[in-house]
Amino acid sequence: MTVTNPCPGKNAQWMTLNRDFFDRVRLGLRWRLNLVKEKTSGIWRGISDLADFFVRFKIRVLTHLLKTNRGRLLIFDDTFHWIGSNFRIVEINAYLAHFPRSLVYTTTPDFFRKRRQYAQLYGWKMANRTFRYDPKAEYSGSFAFIIFLHNAHAFLPVLERCRVPFLMEMYPGGFFCLNNERSDAWLRLVCSSPMFRGVIVTTRISKQYLMEKKFCDEDKIHYMYGGVAGLPELRRQRAQYPEDKRTFDICFIAYQQTPRGEDKGYDVFIAAAKILAKLSPIFRFHVVGTFSERVIDVSEIWDRITFYGPQTRAFFETFHADMDAIVSPCRPFVLEPGAFDGIPTGCTGEAGACGVAMFTTDVLRLTEGIFHDGKDIVLIQPDPNDVVEKMMFYFQNPDLLRRIALGGRETIRRVLANELQVAFRVEMIEKLMKQG
Repeated sequence: MTVTNPCPGKNAQWMTLNRDFFDRVRLGLRWRLNLVKEKTSGIWRGISDLADFFVRFKIRVLTHLLKTNRGRLLIFDDTFHWIGSNFRIVEINAYLAHFPRSLVYTTTPDFFRKRRQYAQLYGWKMANRTFRYDPKAEYSGSFAFIIFLHNAHAFLPVLERCRVPFLMEMYPGGFFCLNNERSDAWLRLVCSSPMFRGVIVTTRISKQYLMEKKFCDEDKIHYMYGGVAGLPELRRQRAQYPEDKRTFDICFIAYQQTPRGEDKGYDVFIAAAKILAKLSPIFRFHVVGTFSERVIDVSEIWDRITFYGPQTRAFFETFHADMDAIVSPCRPFVLEPGAFDGIPTGCTGEAGACGVAMFTTDVLRLTEGIFHDGKDIVLIQPDPNDVVEKMMFYFQNPDLLRRIALGGRETIRRVLANELQVAFRVEMIEKLMKQG
């Protein structure tokens, strides 16, 4: 059935009017939406430009907010806040605590994740004074402090561009080597900079080398044996062989830098462990750091050796309570020509501070006049047979071993006391900061 419209003219007119009305509404809405899009995109472009401005010039903005640079210490580093570098965390924390307006700039990878980890341990009040380094930024401070030669070399262009005087602390390592062309070139560049104010060295051989090669005037070389170690405290009483336990536990702690760990003497440690394991079932071996069972075959002692991987400071506060000895058969000039470690190494010194007997090489005689063989340290050769001979002697004479361990603990805590080490560095920074 067909239904007819009784008023076709009026209906057609109504449809025409409504079509025009909806067309006008649609066009109006489209115009308004385009206007909103245009305004919104402008706002977001503005926000993006503003964010980019703060990223590129955040240091300058911070300077204006704080009004003045007087007394501000800038610390430049490449690993902060990596918690695996305990000594650097402890040292830089000491400066952040002493200099309330000090700031840290770091090139460490994965910056934000590491800063969160650092904040969980030391609080956001400290973490909020650390920033990701931007080579294009302007840095304003009255003085700068840099640890290691390679960092001084890397940050030198920005220090000179921003006219910030600096003090370098040159531990062994950090690409500082004896009679090495690259190291010498970096030293000449750093020490001849108009912003260079001095260098702290921690071994006599480093001071002698700088003086003999005439990299800088003697009055700019400041010697202090050791470093800021951040010595751990045990959270429980030590267990000693044979009174408290039935095993004699020997540890090795280092990070792998060569294929078989020859520079740290890992190959010597494993060879000695295999011999010792045959001499007594009581020996147990422990490896902390980046070495694993894949570096050197340990299948013949697999049930006597444990690998822990890299660990934080908290781990050692209980780990060292069970260790009887630490073996550190370092070899100089192996990592690269002229490269050497401080003796004892940082890991060895931390173990010694917890009462673990230190068995270490000292090919360059860096400990002369500070430690005494057979009294507070056992000096070994980078030879597994020498390590085995001396270890067996003290294994069979536990009272002598305990005496050496206690002597080493006393010497470490006296020589590497944070109060002493930090005070020396703070005094140097304050003195040079005043001189400008």
